[in-house]
Amino acid sequence: MPYIQVILPLRLGWEPFYRCDEDDVAPGMRASVRFAGRRYIAVVSAVGVEPDVDEKKILAIDSLERHLDPISERELKLWRFIADYYLCSIGEVYKMAYPAGKTSGEQVKARAVERRELLLQKARELQSKRLEKLRERLSAKEKALEGRHGDKVRLELEAARDRILEEIAAAEASLKALDSEPVGSEGAGPADALSVNGTRSSTPSTAAITGGEGGEAGWKSRSPVLLVGGPDRLARIFGRIAECLSSGRDALLLVPDIGLSKALQQELLRRFASAVMVYNSAESASRRRDIASALREGAGPHIVLGTRSAIFLPFKQLGLVVVEEEHDSFYKQDGAPRYNARDMAVVLAGLHGAAAVLSSPTPSLESLHNVLSGRYSLERVAISSGGIEIVDTTVEARKRGMVGSLSRVLIAKMDKVIKAGGEALLLRPWSPLQDLEAEVKGIFPDGVRTATTWQARRMDISGYALVAIIGTDALLDKTDFRADERLWQTLEQLRSRFSGEMLIQTRQGSHPAYAHLGGGSHPAYAHLGGEGQADPHHGGSLSEGEDDYGIDGYVQLLLAERKDFALPPYTRIVEVAVRDSNPARLKKLSSLLASDLRRLASTGPCGPAGTTYGTAVLSGMGTNFGTTAATALNNTTGGFSMMGPFPPMRKERASDNSGNPVKNAADGISTTAGSESSPDTLIIRITLPRDKHLTARKKALATAVASFEASYRYTGHIYIDVDPA
Repeated sequence: MPYIQVILPLRLGWEPFYRCDEDDVAPGMRASVRFAGRRYIAVVSAVGVEPDVDEKKILAIDSLERHLDPISERELKLWRFIADYYLCSIGEVYKMAYPAGKTSGEQVKARAVERRELLLQKARELQSKRLEKLRERLSAKEKALEGRHGDKVRLELEAARDRILEEIAAAEASLKALDSEPVGSEGAGPADALSVNGTRSSTPSTAAITGGEGGEAGWKSRSPVLLVGGPDRLARIFGRIAECLSSGRDALLLVPDIGLSKALQQELLRRFASAVMVYNSAESASRRRDIASALREGAGPHIVLGTRSAIFLPFKQLGLVVVEEEHDSFYKQDGAPRYNARDMAVVLAGLHGAAAVLSSPTPSLESLHNVLSGRYSLERVAISSGGIEIVDTTVEARKRGMVGSLSRVLIAKMDKVIKAGGEALLLRPWSPLQDLEAEVKGIFPDGVRTATTWQARRMDISGYALVAIIGTDALLDKTDFRADERLWQTLEQLRSRFSGEMLIQTRQGSHPAYAHLGGGSHPAYAHLGGEGQADPHHGGSLSEGEDDYGIDGYVQLLLAERKDFALPPYTRIVEVAVRDSNPARLKKLSSLLASDLRRLASTGPCGPAGTTYGTAVLSGMGTNFGTTAATALNNTTGGFSMMGPFPPMRKERASDNSGNPVKNAADGISTTAGSESSPDTLIIRITLPRDKHLTARKKALATAVASFEASYRYTGHIYIDVDPA
């Protein structure tokens, strides 16, 4: 019997077996199957397999869905990598890459194509029959003309013959037109229907591909490039894109949210014209399907400007992947599968042999660590900025230097700017802003605009003479070890985007993040390629013999602290979250799971270095993890540390330009302080060392959690988040 395995869009720990009698079935094809009484569109993952279950229980597939495009080998490899790394099922990845709406849309389109083909076939048959009858009539008229006739009759016969000839010519032209109709489409192909503004697109001209400028030499680097600097780094990115397109390959420009997509769209259109395709949740489902079809067919080259889900597009000729603002936490998916699009973009580039560029004015410490370890190369673009003044409100309050929430120093600065004919921008980290607006209007009726630091991310602030930020202490959430990094990133990004003066009000004026802002050149990347400066705040050091690549200042301080306290990027964090609407059950089950994992941490592969975790230890635990987990954990050495259960860190959804929360979860969630934390969730945080046993420990942890779920019949209440944002 011919058996296959399939991937279902479900959270399953296995790939079910089915019987398929089709000789041409191949991995990547899609099939209609029945599972647990429901019908699903599955992806064939393996063919010609020997099932390890009772063959009598194996169902036959309903049908091969030949009208649906197959999943490519590269797509399947990316799915498996995501499932393995983020400890989720490949079915969850499939569901993310091809959600039900997308699959049903493909089916609707395919059925429409089939209906159209049937209509065309019927029209061809009717026209062929008509031609046959016309030719029979013509033959009869010509035979009649062979006889003896008077002039009048002969003229009538010849006129009838000529009319038949005209009808035959028209019918033949009609049949030829029907035969030339494109097969497998509803008219224009996907490549002919794509453009940003809805007009028809064609292959871009050479001028459009090059963007009117020469591309950067060496656009296809051997290793990923971390590009650091101010807004001018975009020109370098556009140069790389131009050279990629001119080589005939597609480029992917990832952005963290739709706001940045809109900001970049017009410039990309100006440079690359019809080569631009925009892919995010704001685009219609049919348009996104057309983009996927165009990429699958290789109808390019194109540049895709997309949010994180664009990594799942079926690229056929991908040459360049750029991740703009790579530090942004919006690249981390909040729901299953909890992948980070920044990191998976690098994997995607590797699968296609494409170049990868990660770009940011303030890159993540993870990416900087990859530079230090030699995995990435570093490029720098100069940053221009004005002066910075730090106002310590604690000191100002002691000398009566505060007027409400504004310092007299700030008020004097704004007054000076307004009298000089300039404008000031006043920011704070939280909304609503009505109280601040009223306070400012009471002093300055005009000349000062208020906004949140979040809103300022997508504002053009280059024209302001003064940008002031108050209440920055709210960004220093003590429950988030990344808070110092994010404070520095927020302030440094603002500083890098305008050349005016910046003033910061804070109760912690001596915080190192403020001391390392400004200074005339980018403090974290000074002396690129040379020796690093001594840093009075640097309490730690990098590994002996480790090249600092010119990265010094506050970044090295943060890296040294992370290393001293065994935090990422020197370790890996895995969060095990327990969700339950029953508070008592939530508390009990999360405590039991934490207790078992803690015992596992102190005894086995997750315990002290050099110890071995075996079947006997697992069998003695409070819950029955069983032999499956024991096998996974056996002979693994090393350790991990853990804490919890505790409530999750508060999260704030992105705000639109009016300060309202963004409701579309597909485009991300910010992990800054904000709204109430979820009352029905508790977190167990596990820290794993980055060594050769990391992968084995992660898998063992996932196996243990799965066994706990099975033991307590608690499936669906626990999820694992690897590398939480």
